[in-house]
Amino acid sequence: MRVRIRLSWLMIAVIASAAGLVACEGGSGLQSASLGVFPIASDLKVGENRLPFAIIDKDGRYLVVRPAAIRVNYHPQDSSDPRRATASIYRQWPGGRGVYVTEAVFDKPGIWLMDVTIDGYSGTFSAGLEVRSQPRTPAAGSPAPRTPTKVAVAGEDLSKITSAPNPDPAFYSISLADAVAGGKPVVVSFSTPLYCATATCGPQLDELAKLRRQFRERASFIHVEMYDNPHEIQGDLTRARLADAVKVWGLPSEPWTFVVDGAGVIVAKFEAFTSADEIAPALESALAGSGS
Repeated sequence: MRVRIRLSWLMIAVIASAAGLVACEGGSGLQSASLGVFPIASDLKVGENRLPFAIIDKDGRYLVVRPAAIRVNYHPQDSSDPRRATASIYRQWPGGRGVYVTEAVFDKPGIWLMDVTIDGYSGTFSAGLEVRSQPRTPAAGSPAPRTPTKVAVAGEDLSKITSAPNPDPAFYSISLADAVAGGKPVVVSFSTPLYCATATCGPQLDELAKLRRQFRERASFIHVEMYDNPHEIQGDLTRARLADAVKVWGLPSEPWTFVVDGAGVIVAKFEAFTSADEIAPALESALAGSGS
């Protein structure tokens, strides 16, 4: 069976961008630059949303400035009434890259525009956002799907259940279904380390490992490979079959990470690479709610 075509977050951002790279006219004391704002969010919904975005120049370099220098407004495409997003937080990515994370609340579905201004730069940098009535992926506040996933068996080659070059058996010691039903919080990361479009899936597993060392036995930590047959792909994704769990959770890209509380309810979800520092508060909240 041919694997479905999935877009990386960057491809989605390029398609959704309302203006692409914006060339700004220089002003007195201000830099003129061709910058693009790329939302890293393929599943925005009506209500509150985490909204990561990158600022990239025409040469593909990621802009890094003080978060306080960035202001984000957003509005429906058919309205000029702006809403102010929360203050942006800078999050370091692997390879010297970095993104900014803010929060936005949408009150209706449709196409919205986000407008970014940066201290020291002239003009406004804009991008488009698609907002749905209901998310495609499981929403925070909803029960986590109790999906069976592959479990490591003593003596079995782990390449049959993960594309990680040096897999940690601890991430495959329990099925996701059993973990969600087990009464402890769960952090589950869906990714494909060897075939990741953004080369962040391996680093995402490193962040999962940091969380496991920090919280130890207080929560379950699970990696779910995006593909059912990683050992058969051999670099040719036409051979790949999506894992059943990926289909059930409706994931359009990778990596995705979810935090589930002890009652089996999703308390937070994170699209694309997310540091352990950003995930940890959600896990601490889940632990506090379960009395752990």
